[in-house]
Amino acid sequence: MKMQFEKQFVERELLNYVSPYQDPFIYRSVTEDGISRLGQLFEAIIGSSLSRDDQDISHEELLKELIDLAGSDFDPSWWLMAYLDGRPSGFILPQRHPVKLYLGTIFHLGILPGLRGKKYGRI
Repeated sequence: MKMQFEKQFVERELLNYVSPYQDPFIYRSVTEDGISRLGQLFEAIIGSSLSRDDQDISHEELLKELIDLAGSDFDPSWWLMAYLDGRPSGFILPQRHPVKLYLGTIFHLGILPGLRGKKYGRI
């Protein structure tokens, strides 16, 4: 399975928002589980989808690049690992806007290859 990268722009008010989808995941922050555990999950998710050109870059370097891109607003308590049936299964890395603190973005997200195509991205 080849991983697809795409940007999607969606604006939604999240104050008092209730998702219409049942969420089977339990979330733990990177603060709780540690950046090394996120690195392992990141490798499992991203590793199979790297192009030949990107294979010279380690997973640790790619994760460090994401942290560097987040800059001074990097807050590991906001970065979440998703667990399904007690096992790490994905991650969601939200990022606060550096000036407009009431705005943010989903900086990056990923799910294990075996769980793709099951519409978990809707959640």
